[in-house]
Amino acid sequence: MTLGQFLEFYCFNIKLTCRARDCNKDMLDHERSFFHYKGRLNISVKNWRLLDKSPLRDTNMTHDQIYVWQQCKICKLSSHQVVPLAEESWRYSFGKYLENTFYGESPTCSACQSSIWRDYMKYFYYNDTVVIFEYETITLMDVVVPSLKSIACAHECLNLLRTKDIANLQREILNVRLELTECFYNVIVADL
Repeated sequence: MTLGQFLEFYCFNIKLTCRARDCNKDMLDHERSFFHYKGRLNISVKNWRLLDKSPLRDTNMTHDQIYVWQQCKICKLSSHQVVPLAEESWRYSFGKYLENTFYGESPTCSACQSSIWRDYMKYFYYNDTVVIFEYETITLMDVVVPSLKSIACAHECLNLLRTKDIANLQREILNVRLELTECFYNVIVADL
């Protein structure tokens, strides 16, 4: 799939609806994210009139073409020059675009030397809709299974519950839940 095909089908397609159960929203009301390694590419769709500092306000455009501009998130340098998406860019592989976003090292911003792939917000405009691509670094976390000691502690607590009378049963269940929650919280905090 090319970058242009992705934009036209998944971002600018007003007929596309969400396939998730119990979601009655259009896909335009969703934000997409692509995760890889230590990063996430967020793709949001907005009405261009709602953007505060849109460079589109002073631009004469046709409604049958995709336009593009970008802005550095570090130094706020913006290419307020809104240009039509070149045919070569439309045909650029979306997979390659993602690869460059997650691994690309060059080129860099002329003002602050930040990465154009990761530190720039990319804007794509078509028919009063703006798609915003924004990369962010994420912290990778691991899933940690509770230790056997925690499981043994839970079994001991359950054995104590069996010896209590029914009136105290609900209170003991709440205490066990709180202890298990605290154990789980301590394990997560320790891994951070």
